Amino acid sequence: MRNAFLLLSALLLFACSSKKQGTKDITGQWKPVAFISDKVNEKEVQEMLQTASVEFTADHKYFSYVSGKKEEEGSFTLDEKQQQLTVTNRSENQVYTISWAGDTMVLSNTEKETMKLLKK
Repeated sequence: MRNAFLLLSALLLFACSSKKQGTKDITGQWKPVAFISDKVNEKEVQEMLQTASVEFTADHKYFSYVSGKKEEEGSFTLDEKQQQLTVTNRSENQVYTISWAGDTMVLSNTEKETMKLLKK
C-alpha cells in the first residue's frame, strides 16, 4: 500500500511538472532565428533574421519591427489546448501551430512556413 501511494505521488508530481514545462509565456520580444518558406528567397530570409523582431504583450497585442521601427501591429489569441496562435492584423487572421524546442518558439502554418523565435 505504501508503495502504491509513493507511485501515485510520483505520477502526480510528474504530471504537474510536465504541465508547467509545456506551458510557456509568449509575452515579450522575440527574435527570429530561422525561417523556412517556399515564398521567400534566401536574401529576404537573411535580412529578416538580421533586422526583424516581434513583441507579444500581456494585453494580447502584437507588434512587428524591422530595424527597431514598428512595421505592423494587431492582436493575438493563444489557445494552449489546441496549441494555436491566431494573429489578427487589419482584417486578416493568420493561424499558427505553436510548439517548443527548449526555449525556442516554433510557429508553423498551413502554407508550410515555419519560423523559429528566441526571446530577446
